[in-house]
Amino acid sequence: MMEYEEFLALAKKYIQNRIWVGEDSFNTYKNCVETYKKDHLDVIEQYGLTDSELYVMFMMVTKNYSEIQKQFFLPFSTNAFTKECTSLFDAFLNKIPQSRNAVFYRVDEYQQIGNLDKQPFLYCNHYLTASTSPSIFAMRPNGIKFIINKRLIGNSKAHEVFKIYNALNEYQVNFERNRKFRIDNVDKKDKSVYLTEL
Repeated sequence: MMEYEEFLALAKKYIQNRIWVGEDSFNTYKNCVETYKKDHLDVIEQYGLTDSELYVMFMMVTKNYSEIQKQFFLPFSTNAFTKECTSLFDAFLNKIPQSRNAVFYRVDEYQQIGNLDKQPFLYCNHYLTASTSPSIFAMRPNGIKFIINKRLIGNSKAHEVFKIYNALNEYQVNFERNRKFRIDNVDKKDKSVYLTEL
């Protein structure tokens, strides 16, 4: 992986400009990293996090997560920056705690519930985002509710991003890429899907 200054040059070239209160996304994330380093040096040292990994973490917990995620759905959108972000977020997840929660919760506004009861498994080549708290259902009332049971054998591949940074008390976890989930039940009336992590 490249040095932070080299990564910043790549980010400046490629990152989508989504304005935040008069400041562009590139500088917003750069400033988030600097502020985080001042306030959470103990966390950085505990997990051995790099500035580049923190930068990508802030992208994933805020407005620019789709820049990283869309490459898994639209391969033509992959570029040098998104490839580097993928390597960095993989490394970040491997450093932070795996979740010991028994159940995870997700609201999905992209899937169609009618498609989910026709298949036995859900495959995710992207970083599936969920929460350790069912309060996410009240915070985001639209979409399909996913209730995900942790895998029965071995450790969950969900990592507790919220222990590093908890945006809006969503208790975010991210599953590693290329995960498979068994579809246990689809409740069309309640718009709920029950999964088990495999």
